[in-house]
Amino acid sequence: LAFAACTNQKEIFDYLVSKGARLCFKTQEGHNLLHLMVLHSVHQQHTDDPIFNYSDSQDEGHDNSAWCLDMYDHIQEHMTQAGVYEEMCLQTSNDHHTPLSLAAAQGSLRMFNHLFD
Repeated sequence: LAFAACTNQKEIFDYLVSKGARLCFKTQEGHNLLHLMVLHSVHQQHTDDPIFNYSDSQDEGHDNSAWCLDMYDHIQEHMTQAGVYEEMCLQTSNDHHTPLSLAAAQGSLRMFNHLFD
């Protein structure tokens, strides 16, 4: 599920969720799906390597993170429907970050502004 999310594969993500994939999980670092999208958006802001650009559209400069914002919203919709979004967006990782504070700590201004709005 996380791989589908982090590679912008919405159809596969939706299929896995429809087959019972759990939206509420944590990695060893304590990251949930929302944390992972924040971390992936940071990487997308700083890469010129086309292998990491899973989007057909690119923003000005080298910020390829637009699809990360869209996938975050997609995950949010699924979590809201499942009644777990509030819990997941307030969940802290092992380093005590919520997805919002992680965006700030990682310097992902675009994701931070998206989540703050």
